[in-house]
Amino acid sequence: PPVRVFYQVWQQPLMTVNRRQIIDEVLGVCAGQNVFADLAPLVPTVSTEAVVAADPEAILTASEQGGVAAWKREPDNPAFAIWRRQPRMVAVRRGWLYTLDGDLISRQGPRIVDGAAAVCAVLDEVRRERSAR
Repeated sequence: PPVRVFYQVWQQPLMTVNRRQIIDEVLGVCAGQNVFADLAPLVPTVSTEAVVAADPEAILTASEQGGVAAWKREPDNPAFAIWRRQPRMVAVRRGWLYTLDGDLISRQGPRIVDGAAAVCAVLDEVRRERSAR
């Protein structure tokens, strides 16, 4: 089954992507399911409560620093502080909180292929650990 994903675009206000955004397409290629795909705005604002209710298996965000690894499991990253206060969420409980190189995932150009490879690697890791339980 697909991995249920919340892609965090921004923290304040809390923003994500819908199905018309290229990041949603990348998630689909990698057998991920965007938990907010059906929202109307291209980059919708969501509440913390809505994310908690959606209970994603993985939370992904783009790193704001340049020259970083294509992807990194980073549950202690400050970008995820809001979620660490929600220990019942699957993504938090299992530590499936990841940063991606923003230059690879957020730009519509040839680098998106590398961004997709990073997202697929992240979701493959989640699937491996999920099946090992």
